[in-house]
Amino acid sequence: MKFTALWEVAEMAHKAPIEALKAKVVQVGKQFTGNSNGKDWTKQEVVLTDGQIEVKVKLWDKDLVPHTWKGREATLLSHSGECGLSGVYAFNDGGERIIKVTQTGNIVLAGGAGQEDGGGQEEPPPPRQAQRPPPQQRPAPQSQRPAPQSQRPAPQSQRPAQPPRPAPRQQEAPPPPKTAEQIAAEDKANEVKARKAIARRVHLMFECVKGASYIAEQTVVQSGGVLQFASTDVQKVAVSLYMDCQRDGLHHHLPVTFKGVAPQPKGGAK
Repeated sequence: MKFTALWEVAEMAHKAPIEALKAKVVQVGKQFTGNSNGKDWTKQEVVLTDGQIEVKVKLWDKDLVPHTWKGREATLLSHSGECGLSGVYAFNDGGERIIKVTQTGNIVLAGGAGQEDGGGQEEPPPPRQAQRPPPQQRPAPQSQRPAPQSQRPAPQSQRPAQPPRPAPRQQEAPPPPKTAEQIAAEDKANEVKARKAIARRVHLMFECVKGASYIAEQTVVQSGGVLQFASTDVQKVAVSLYMDCQRDGLHHHLPVTFKGVAPQPKGGAK
């Protein structure tokens, strides 16, 4: 008789028969009874362990397993007939791997009925132990490896002369603090620069408004008066032109002053 280890159940195929299995009972559930299609049935669950893992066992149409079995070793036995083994199976129950015992299978206490003499029985395999991989020799650190012949340092007499090291740079002295006149001059220059930038943008908006008005006039003329532009439409076209031109940086190419708009800002024209 071949005993299956408890940990092997998880690796067996669904509904694979188990000839024999021995493990300790750690839980004993209540037995339920019922009748289906005029046939009485019983169902009870117990939990077995090998000291490392636990597996649920569902007993169908079997005698009651009493709570006194808890803490004792039990053996599951299949029936061997003309069609092979039956009664004890590895079973998938809703995604959980369990052991299913049907009417032709049996569960007894170890050394109980059917196991008195133990003749022809193999000892159950021990629980699987976590195997550690054999230690591997680590390669020697790079600093301890012998360098190839081509990378070994040349003798002192064969080494090329080292170029002279550059003289260290002298730390530059910090610039002298600015005078009040210099600060005022910089502020004035920045003010002039800002005014020129604003003037160029005003010039750009003026040109965009003229372009939008021209577009509106030509649209009315070309459509024979069918298409009309409202003042809000002209404003939208002008704003769109302005944003496109400013994004492309075209306002930098416009003069600071232009005909019919604001006077030249202080600081002079472009």
